[in-house]
Amino acid sequence: MLTNAFEAYAQSLRILLEAVLRSNALVLVDPYEASGNIEQGFTNLLNAFHSLYDGVRTIPAINFDWYGTPETATILAIRNARHHNFANNIRGLYAYHLQQEKPEDFAPYLILDYPETEDGGTTFQTLISWCDIDTMLDLPVDVTRLRASTTPIIKNYLSSDVINTFPERYDLSKENVFLNATPLVVNASIKIIPIVKDYVRPRSLEARHFIEHFDGLPPANTQQHAIEQISIFLPV
Repeated sequence: MLTNAFEAYAQSLRILLEAVLRSNALVLVDPYEASGNIEQGFTNLLNAFHSLYDGVRTIPAINFDWYGTPETATILAIRNARHHNFANNIRGLYAYHLQQEKPEDFAPYLILDYPETEDGGTTFQTLISWCDIDTMLDLPVDVTRLRASTTPIIKNYLSSDVINTFPERYDLSKENVFLNATPLVVNASIKIIPIVKDYVRPRSLEARHFIEHFDGLPPANTQQHAIEQISIFLPV
């Protein structure tokens, strides 16, 4: 079961990457398709991560606190928001922009990424709404299905107090702040791989690559931000 879950997770990472890369050209031709591909790819990845969580819990020898570890709790919380349809399902940048009254007009956005890791590694961008995440973290636990102790560690991990100063500092609405979720996924993977690798027999090229790549990889520092101001329009 755990091998199957890890295979699905590895494939979901590849599929999301392909959707993001293809969107660079597709978004100017059919922005709804480009947005839909990314949204579905990210949802599939989140669900695959949750399946990995389910698989690990079937192994008594593994004792890992998923909701007490900020890296894994963050991904599970975002997955819960999408799966249970709250906090606007944690929208991606294109999905949010296409919901605006005139998506064909330029709109400013603040993009929060993370500095290069110690080995110079960077990731592709899967941009998700900070406003939606912040909304999620302020919801009651009976909605989020998180432990009361989990929300504070996610807020601290994401430096939410710092991020919430950016809208005023850059003269933008909070709704126009988006962060890169890919390093958050990578950080969660870095936590999980050492725990599951002895129980997984990878079959595909993707699974073999990721189980080697994430083991010992330096994590992104979520206490620091690489900030970029952009403007986008989408030709609907």
